Amino acid sequence: MNLKPFIKVPLVFLENILFSVFPSLRPFIERYLFNPYAFNEKHLVYSKTQFRSFLEKIGGTSQIANKTILELGPGGSIGFGLLALKHGAKKYYAIESISHAFITEKQMLGYRKLLENNDVLINKYFIRNTDGQYTYDPAFIEFIEVGQDSSYKLPDESIDIIYSCAVLEHVHDLGLCLSEMTRVLQKNGIMNHQVDLRDHIFSQQSLWFLSFSDYWFGKLFKNTGEYVNRKRLSYYEMLIQKNNLQILELDINSRYEKPLPKNLTKIYSEYDLQSLSFNITLKKS
Repeated sequence: MNLKPFIKVPLVFLENILFSVFPSLRPFIERYLFNPYAFNEKHLVYSKTQFRSFLEKIGGTSQIANKTILELGPGGSIGFGLLALKHGAKKYYAIESISHAFITEKQMLGYRKLLENNDVLINKYFIRNTDGQYTYDPAFIEFIEVGQDSSYKLPDESIDIIYSCAVLEHVHDLGLCLSEMTRVLQKNGIMNHQVDLRDHIFSQQSLWFLSFSDYWFGKLFKNTGEYVNRKRLSYYEMLIQKNNLQILELDINSRYEKPLPKNLTKIYSEYDLQSLSFNITLKKS
């Protein structure tokens, strides 16, 4: 018997209550008690894997040379952004709902490893204050903090490439998100998104989370990091068409192989229920 849901679900529920009542607690906890985004050895490998997969989708390092890149939701661990800059990108922006821009000593050690202890690159992308603390050099790395219902603080058509990994499923207003990404993307600009449509709270092997009404699912979990918007693949395709984006490539990476729950087949198509994660590359015409 898998006991993980019996432990995790109550904790997520309590997290939702805590951050609903005290929303300012999250940045305080992440800054001084526990930062789930702190860069470590696991993130080192993950960032390299992310970046390699991204390059395969867009056509190699030549496609990012002298380009401005926007990443949605990297947390504080901007390994992807550093690798993009290292391989020729001009500037890297990070969109976040909560600022994770601070750099701990341990995090800096991870960044050094990622940049192969190249002091030229480290001194280029980071600023070291007189007290020895590091910050990002805004000429190359800039965090933009926005709310879930806010527009992006970027000019129209100012970005060449947009990237995200396991982020869009957590966005509260996916329509606004796609609209804003399209607005800031240059004509002929490229987006690449890895999206995980599975449950993040109960069990990734089950579709039971789709049985909740939007009202109750939001009430119970909306102010947690595990919350997902539960939008299915056809909804993404509708928004893509609405924003006049061209699909260059769509890979469904994982599928639901069990018999589909009958109660859900009355609400969702077989295509939507079976598609559990996908990677999509888009172009703004």
